Amino acid sequence: MRGLLQKPWFVGLLAAAALFFVYTNLIEPLIPDNSGSGSIVADLSNNLPFISGTNNEPEKKEVRKADWDALNQIDQNRNPFSPVTIEKIIKKLFSKKINWPTVTAIVIGASDSFAIVNGKVVQQGQKAGKFKIVKISANSVRVRSGSHEKTLTLNARGGR
Repeated sequence: MRGLLQKPWFVGLLAAAALFFVYTNLIEPLIPDNSGSGSIVADLSNNLPFISGTNNEPEKKEVRKADWDALNQIDQNRNPFSPVTIEKIIKKLFSKKINWPTVTAIVIGASDSFAIVNGKVVQQGQKAGKFKIVKISANSVRVRSGSHEKTLTLNARGGR
């Protein structure tokens, strides 16, 4: 088997078989059939019993009703079955969370002041990674990332 896996034609054959399997079992069932004939539609009406038969004798079982009111209460932004829209895709792509740096120390001198931001010693106007240091004051550092600015305070324990 190891010898076959080193042959490009065999690996290509396996890849083609995998693509065929994925298409027929995952992608094709998701494509809507607009022909109007031969399409199977699930009937979720509440008056039909579930029938399972053995020995050609159907057995009627209790049908559970779908609670459509409860399903309508689901927030569509958190519903995995809601249709994907372009607005949702664009919102998700462009809404990036900024991981602001941590200020661990601030030193204010007679002529210069500096701070330790994410373990790097920086002065006003310098960069600490992707953040520019706008202003260093006695107990806070003002940083900028793109068009966003934030004042990071220095706690007694050196947190954010």
